[in-house]
Amino acid sequence: MYSFYLFEGSFYQGGGGWACFDIRHDLPAITRAAMRYIRQGHWLGSWGDTCVIRVYQRGDVDLELRVYPFARVKIPGFSEISFDHEGLTIGGVPEPGSGYEDVAEIDLEGAVLPDLINEHPDEIQVTIDWGDVTWPDLEPPLLPEDASVLVDLAEGTADAFGHDLPDDEHDALSDRLIEELTDDQHILRFGHNRVL
Repeated sequence: MYSFYLFEGSFYQGGGGWACFDIRHDLPAITRAAMRYIRQGHWLGSWGDTCVIRVYQRGDVDLELRVYPFARVKIPGFSEISFDHEGLTIGGVPEPGSGYEDVAEIDLEGAVLPDLINEHPDEIQVTIDWGDVTWPDLEPPLLPEDASVLVDLAEGTADAFGHDLPDDEHDALSDRLIEELTDDQHILRFGHNRVL
């Protein structure tokens, strides 16, 4: 069993949704993955999305932490946005002279802010301040960077495979596992994973 950090940003509604996963060995890299997800504005119009970091120690979740309460977003022309413990936004009102003062709130969240995020992604500033959070150091052995991982989000477990197999055997095993996955299970690789 191996240790690693896992970021999950996901949202499911009805038959659709998205999921972004990042697996890394270091907290700064996993924090950047969370910042990238927030910068893309997934929190707009999808209240209740999952935005968490999990620490897996030897295959089991040791710590799970919601990211939003520690995040701040600054979009030009709007006051800083923070999030409460439920993930609801605080702030984000038009600044004086921004030209958005007379726009209805429903239009701000439904069109204006998403357009600004999509059209000017480099201008969106995201900070995450972990404050007094004590992050555990990963216990060896660390997940090999060429491994695949079967993550069971409901059980809080992760089983690595494939790093000791030739490519054709790895692919055959992955295909067999994919056929048996439940809704709470995902096969992920070290690095960035996007699941639709």
